[in-house]
Amino acid sequence: MVEYKEYVVVQGNMDCEDGGRVTANITLPCFSGDGVDFQTAARLNGFYTYAAGVLYSYAASVDDPEARQIGYTCRSEVTVEGDVVEVTLHILERRTYRGRKSEVKRKTLSHVFRDGYAVSRKTQVG
Repeated sequence: MVEYKEYVVVQGNMDCEDGGRVTANITLPCFSGDGVDFQTAARLNGFYTYAAGVLYSYAASVDDPEARQIGYTCRSEVTVEGDVVEVTLHILERRTYRGRKSEVKRKTLSHVFRDGYAVSRKTQVG
């Protein structure tokens, strides 16, 4: 059976490309397994290694000089049932401005894998 642990990609302040600063907390699953499950875990880790790079790059590229504070969070939920793994990423971006309401964006990405191969995905915004 495939097992997983949480892997912290980044936690804390990041300097952005425009000289600003984002407080980021990105946590993704890291999989392991023996025998046949080793290959499944390797495929899953390849997918989430790529996702880590994309999420990190996005957080570092957030550009909003008017924002007093920018927070970017990604946390994951994992369910393993036999050869099926479901991973849901909850992404939250919050921009706080002086003298006006904060902007909050939410996105949920769900992927279902069978034997380490993606068989479905779902995106929810809002």
